[in-house]
Order: sequence, then C-alpha cells, then structure tokens
Amino acid sequence: MTRSVFALLLLGAALLGGCATEKWMFATVRGVDRQLVWQASLDVLWEKGHYEVDIADAQQGEATMAWREELGIFHNKGERRRAYLKVEPASTDEDAFIVGMRIEREINSAWHDTLESQLADWDSADDDIEEAQTLMMHLRVVLQATRGTESEEFKRRYERKQVQ
Repeated sequence: MTRSVFALLLLGAALLGGCATEKWMFATVRGVDRQLVWQASLDVLWEKGHYEVDIADAQQGEATMAWREELGIFHNKGERRRAYLKVEPASTDEDAFIVGMRIEREINSAWHDTLESQLADWDSADDDIEEAQTLMMHLRVVLQATRGTESEEFKRRYERKQVQ
C-alpha cells in the first residue's frame, strides 16, 4: 500500500513539477544591416499572429510580444502564446547578426469558465519549438529577398514602414 502511494506521489511530482522548458531558435544572418533584420523579424511575427508588442527595445535588439490567447471550452484546451525576439551582433563577424526567437506557451487548467480569460488558471508548458522554427524559416525567406534585384525595393518598403 505504501509503495503504491509513494509511486503515485512520484508520478504526480514528475507530471506537475518543472515541465516548462525554455527553447530558443537561433539563426545567423549575414549581409543585411541590423535595422532591416529587426524590422523584418517584427514583420514576420506580426504576419504569424503576434500582433501586439509588449516591450520593444531596438537598441538592445530585444522584443516581447503580448500574449495571444486561444481559449477552449474544455479543461486544458485553452492556451496562450508569447513570442520573444533577440537580434545581436555575431562575435565572429561584424557583418553578421544572430537572431533568436522563442514561443512561450501556457495552458489553461481551470475547470470552469474556460472562455473567460480573466478566470483562466494559466500553467507553464513547454515552449513551442515548431512555431519558432516556422518563424525562423519565414524570416530567412524574407531576408533572402534582400539580396539580388529585389534588394532596393525591399529596403524602400521597410524604410516607408519605419517613417509611418
């Protein structure tokens, strides 16, 4: 009897404790200036549903997006996501930057009113590495367009966005 209770306690502790892990995706970008990388990264986040910026510091190259909630009608079905962005110079090459993205996730564990975000009981969950990989892939495609014949048009488009 005591062994089965102890085993259940260990299982419960393993399931509840320390389940959230922080996972960043990084990519090195070369041949593009820092401001262009910064603006393109924010645009990729916006295009993929992370519309609202909570904290942004272009000089430090760090941004935190607001929570994007997807509430569900059943227990443990609602979740919310928040994107983090880092752009920093690469230490080995002054013409290169390291871009990092992370998608933090939380799951609603409330048993009632799961469609009311104020009543939700948010528990940490593992970061969404697949979404971070997708965002980085889209960023690489956008930045690839800056090379070759499309480079000047791409830069003009982003320069106009910064002015507005």
